[in-house]
Amino acid sequence: ILIDSAGVLKFEDVVGAQKKFSIHPSYKPKDYCISCTYWVKVPLLVGRDLEKEWMLEFYDQTIDEIVAYFPTSDGAYKMEKVGDTYDFKQKAFVHKNFEWIIDSEIIGQQNLYFKVKSHSYADIRIAIRTVNEFISYALSEYFLYGIFYGMIFVISVYNILIFFAIREQKYLFYTFY
Repeated sequence: ILIDSAGVLKFEDVVGAQKKFSIHPSYKPKDYCISCTYWVKVPLLVGRDLEKEWMLEFYDQTIDEIVAYFPTSDGAYKMEKVGDTYDFKQKAFVHKNFEWIIDSEIIGQQNLYFKVKSHSYADIRIAIRTVNEFISYALSEYFLYGIFYGMIFVISVYNILIFFAIREQKYLFYTFY
């Protein structure tokens, strides 16, 4: 992580300042500086003949803006912007978190860069996993959300029915609560 307390560094400055990046193993979301810009470098070593597609995911879906810089085969970088302040339809995946497919055509060392800016605390945790693992995780998560919200719905319908049966206001209040 490279912390830009003034928020003035450009991508070219960050690529040239490799020695200023540091590892923060004890980082916690409460340590996040809301007036700072965070640059995250993710070094990858991509091997030959990968049998699966890999992806990178930011867990915190409330981050205002993430500007991602991915290497291209000609040595340049392409930029993508996502975040809570952008339209949901701009995302590559229709999922609550921010995800990107890792280009496995570029063999060897790849450095991915992310510029993170948020008005509230940001949890800058990143997962790298196969697309199959991501799909399994996402389906399990949404299945559990479905059970949770389904239970809330059933309890609400039950209390509305009790309210109509015995006309005690506490059941109506409980339903709306």
